[in-house]
Amino acid sequence: MNAPEAIARILSETSADLAADNAKAAQVAEERFDATLKSYIENTGKQYEFGGIYNLLMTIGTIMADLSRLEGDDFEKAAEIIYDASSACDLKYSEPL
Repeated sequence: MNAPEAIARILSETSADLAADNAKAAQVAEERFDATLKSYIENTGKQYEFGGIYNLLMTIGTIMADLSRLEGDDFEKAAEIIYDASSACDLKYSEPL
């Protein structure tokens, strides 16, 4: 194998390794994100000042409303739907004993 072929093989293998590492990192990031969302919704041990599904949805709605100022009506429509959903999800949580 000549030098250019060897370099091409090494670059190809490195590229494949990086792609696999990126895919694994994305999977780990998603798992952490899911765990964070669950923790925020359940707010076990009052880890967060607010927490809960209502506050999560209101935060997402606010982000959509902010984006609507830059991106247009679709984000405003999303904000309205999310705000409506948050009202329907305003669950009563009991305080731990």
